[in-house]
Amino acid sequence: LEEGILAIGQQYGVFEQVRGMGLLIGCVLAEPWTGRARDFMQAAQNEGLFVLVAGANVLRVAPSLIIPKDDIDQGLVRLQKAVAKICEAKGQAAG
Repeated sequence: LEEGILAIGQQYGVFEQVRGMGLLIGCVLAEPWTGRARDFMQAAQNEGLFVLVAGANVLRVAPSLIIPKDDIDQGLVRLQKAVAKICEAKGQAAG
C-alpha cells in the first residue's frame, strides 16, 4: 500500500512525505498543494475511495486490517484517478 501511494506521489508530485506504520498511512501534501487535503479527499470519494483528512495538508489512508490485496490494488487505482483529476484541474497533469 505504502509503495503504491509513494509511486502516485512521485508520478504527480503531490506528496512531500508518506509516513505511517502498517496500514495507517499519512500523505503530507507538497508545497503547491498545501491546504487542499479536503479537495483530494472529495476527489477520492468521487472515485469511490474513502480517505480521511488529518489536517489541512495531510490525507490519512486507514483501510480495514483484513483488507484483501485485490482491494488495496483497486484502492490505489482509485486514488491515482482522484489525484490525476485534481492535477488536471489545476493544469499540472503528469508529464
